[in-house]
Amino acid sequence: MPSKLLVAVFVLAFGSSGFAADPALERVANDLKVSELRSVCYSGQGWGWTFGQAYKPGLAWPKIKLNSWARTVNYETGAMKEDIVLTRAEATGGGGYPHTGSQRSEQYLYGTFAWNQTGAGPAPGPRFVVDRFHQLWITPYGVLKAALRNDAKVATRLLDGRSMTTIAFTEPSRFRALAYVDNGRVVRVESRIPDPVLGETDVVTTYDAYADFGGFAFPTRIKQSQGGFPTLDLTVNEVVANAPADIALPDAVRTATERVTVDKVADGVWFIAGGSHNSVAIEMKDYMILVEAPLNDGRTLPVSTR
Repeated sequence: MPSKLLVAVFVLAFGSSGFAADPALERVANDLKVSELRSVCYSGQGWGWTFGQAYKPGLAWPKIKLNSWARTVNYETGAMKEDIVLTRAEATGGGGYPHTGSQRSEQYLYGTFAWNQTGAGPAPGPRFVVDRFHQLWITPYGVLKAALRNDAKVATRLLDGRSMTTIAFTEPSRFRALAYVDNGRVVRVESRIPDPVLGETDVVTTYDAYADFGGFAFPTRIKQSQGGFPTLDLTVNEVVANAPADIALPDAVRTATERVTVDKVADGVWFIAGGSHNSVAIEMKDYMILVEAPLNDGRTLPVSTR
């Protein structure tokens, strides 16, 4: 069970904003029965691309085959689990995937915590929070739930020659989004998220070929691009509305802190490790030089203040 403090933090992060929703937004939400969908599990297969891991600058992200892909979302707790089995579709580019055979990955989010499940147990991954939080709340139902709590602005705009309802909002400190609604269905979400390497990064997600699953409409084709290159092309085969989604936050993740080790390698030079990425500190006459500030502020700040 999460602590009372975590529950309080969650209420601040996901609770009601106190704004009265726009009637047009409420109509869309009612049509999709957004308030009735507490959780969802959907699965399929297709193609992915490893964002930020291009073989050379300017190239598309390296392609991977998604042999199986399943996502479980609990909208009430802001939690998500992804279970993915993938293989490389091209030899070059990063991502840490094996060049032969497949790899399974279990990825989690709970509120403002992220982790991966490994053979040794849960491995905290604070650098994944921004992306996974964004992915959860731009799902077809998540984006409307986020819009309802964030004083969304409703308007109309042409897209491919069609007039559509648009819903614009900002999830504070996380992302901005513009959702397009056509015939009562979310068909496109244009969002912008922060990235420690690329800066503000544009994301486009499209939802197509809606079908009925237990009384809830859900897309059977999902595509996404980030930074101008594709990252997902998924065919959805199965959707279970209000599926069991009891995703718990492990204590090892909740209490984790950034591990930083410092070893002197020469006079005025220190090797800084302890995480997945390393740095070097060099002492000058009246200042310090930090060589390699990796990942994000969550890593760089503990390294720079050690």
